[in-house]
Amino acid sequence: MENWRKFLAERDYQKQSKQVTQHAQNKKRLMGQGGNTAPAAGLTKTPSWKRGKSAPPAALEEDMVTDMETPIEITGDSSNFEIMFPDIERETKWPGWTRRGPSYISVKADDDNSWTVSDVEAEQGYGPLLYDLAMEFINVLDGEDTKGLKPGYLISNAPVAVWDYYLNKRDDVEKERYDGQHERPEDDPESLHYVYRKRGTPLLSKFAEQGLVCAGGYDIEDELPGVKQDCEDIEVVE
Repeated sequence: MENWRKFLAERDYQKQSKQVTQHAQNKKRLMGQGGNTAPAAGLTKTPSWKRGKSAPPAALEEDMVTDMETPIEITGDSSNFEIMFPDIERETKWPGWTRRGPSYISVKADDDNSWTVSDVEAEQGYGPLLYDLAMEFINVLDGEDTKGLKPGYLISNAPVAVWDYYLNKRDDVEKERYDGQHERPEDDPESLHYVYRKRGTPLLSKFAEQGLVCAGGYDIEDELPGVKQDCEDIEVVE
């Protein structure tokens, strides 16, 4: 089983590396094409996370949602899980189209007792809450054996401002420099080089006791009293 998990992890890493390379090739090939007759902007070697603007950790701390009145749905198995806020929609905009959908975070297990964020989409203020809940649910699944949660391998799956917030502002979250199978490039932001662990389940337990958490497929009633198997059993107060 361990060899199989190593194979899957390596396969996913190679696939993501190919996606990054293909994206860069497509960008270079398409640069300057289209209806715009103005000269195309030159390519830059500066990583996108350095060019982009994102909220500082202090702003994230101020905006972070810590209370919920809508369902929290957890699905998955022992090696992958997703936490979703079905009623908290976020909007993703790309040139020419807009996609709306629920806020969620997807996490997968690695072969060294750590977990990796594989995807996340969140409405403003709900991102850090999703990360917190993911760290807590890892404790439910792995207990004391887990190393914690770490950023995705792609920069696009690793919002730098969020990880800066955990590295610099959250004293209740343990941080350890990651030296596992897939280490990051040295020029990646400092906060992306760590694995993060939050002890206990304070938020999950609170929301479960309020009757807001459903986790079909998981037998975790002892760990999270009040958790429901079916989200239809959740009574939302209007």
